[in-house]
Amino acid sequence: MRLRRGAVWLPRRGASCYFYMAFVPKYILVLVFLIITDYFAAIAIENSKNQKSRMRFLLVSLVFNVGTLAVFKYFNFFNSNLAEVFKLLDLHYPVANLSWLLPIGLSFHTFQSMAYTIDVYYGNARAERHLGYFALYVMYYPQLVAGPIERPGELLPQLHKKADFDPVQVSAGLKRMLLGFFKKVVIADNVSILVNLVYGDPRAHTGLPLIAATYFFAIQIFCDFSGYSDIALGAAQVMGVRLSENFNRPYLSRSVAEFWTRWHMSLSRWLRDYLYLPLSLSGRNRGTLFANSWKTMAVFLICGLWHGANWNFIAFGGLHGFYITTSLWTKRVRKKTGDRLGLKRIPMLHGAFKSFVVFHLVLITWVFFRSASLSQAFYILKHCLDGLSIDAFRHLPELVGEYERKSILVGLLSGCALLCFQTITDTPHLKARFSAALGFNQSFVPRWIFLYGVMLVIMWWGSGDTGEFIYFQF
Repeated sequence: MRLRRGAVWLPRRGASCYFYMAFVPKYILVLVFLIITDYFAAIAIENSKNQKSRMRFLLVSLVFNVGTLAVFKYFNFFNSNLAEVFKLLDLHYPVANLSWLLPIGLSFHTFQSMAYTIDVYYGNARAERHLGYFALYVMYYPQLVAGPIERPGELLPQLHKKADFDPVQVSAGLKRMLLGFFKKVVIADNVSILVNLVYGDPRAHTGLPLIAATYFFAIQIFCDFSGYSDIALGAAQVMGVRLSENFNRPYLSRSVAEFWTRWHMSLSRWLRDYLYLPLSLSGRNRGTLFANSWKTMAVFLICGLWHGANWNFIAFGGLHGFYITTSLWTKRVRKKTGDRLGLKRIPMLHGAFKSFVVFHLVLITWVFFRSASLSQAFYILKHCLDGLSIDAFRHLPELVGEYERKSILVGLLSGCALLCFQTITDTPHLKARFSAALGFNQSFVPRWIFLYGVMLVIMWWGSGDTGEFIYFQF
């Protein structure tokens, strides 16, 4: 079955509008305003032969996008901090905070729009002359509210293609969506029970509950965000569109820099291409260790602020920047130490040790990410080792009721099962043995039984109190 060219973008754009308006309908006006601004700005950039004019139109686009972010997401943060400064100086500060809600997915679609106009400016993409297709590029509903952040050269050509029904792609997309729902509903939402309990009032706890909740949050945020990405990629694949992969086993990274090539990959690429590289190509002493260090810190501070208008998010980004800059400055020392210890002779053990260290460095940053304030984060880090004993392990289950204990256990066991399954499917000889043992190669019946089994697990063992996706707030 093939749809006419004009019928390709209309249903998708309508679905995208409906999807976005299901949250706060009036904020569709913000999206429409930015779409129209960037649409005409990109055409003006492409039509202008004068470099100053091109730059002027690019700045118009960037100012409107960044300005919208500043007003809706960051005004109250900076205004509140400025009011505190005035209070310390015993001065009157008359400006009140705004009572607007943050439009859902604002940080994602503004970054996607800015990527478009910047690429047109540098000649890496052509300005889209069809307003409908450009609107669809900005507001494509599978990835509108939580990414991945797409590039115009990757997404726009796919949106122009005629839609053909492909049962293989539809099947693969639905399976990917099923995996995403399993991660979100069965794993993330179940382990979040303990996370919400402890992080909701961290000062009521010390020791093991703080540690357990932090480890559980590492599981929750990965399964929550990668689960959304799986659903987005699967939904797009059903409609014949390939979105960018956003995760690649980030907790197996052997350096914090590598972690950011595996975690939220579309954001990492955006920050690298549109922020870090332009900074690296400008100014004096470019390419020096000092220059690379301050640019890395600047990018990660912005990355933290992108995640949320709060000091704990800035600390989250700053810690990652500190880790990477420290690794740059200590690279030679670490190499010499490794050579003297003979770590290269046992590469598997050396790699496992590095992954262990990196995971726990990232775990510390998750404390700042999940905490409601810096003071809460510092309390957790200060008291997480208090009172550790065998009795603490015995009393940990008493924090929650019997039903909650079962839910948490389901989430942990499901997480282990998912890890084993992905290890098997990513290893060719194990995948062949697994498929042969279950009869997947001989008949389609075992495959359908397996898929229906996963659906039953989602329905019966999924958390009854499913929360929104964590990254919807960004």
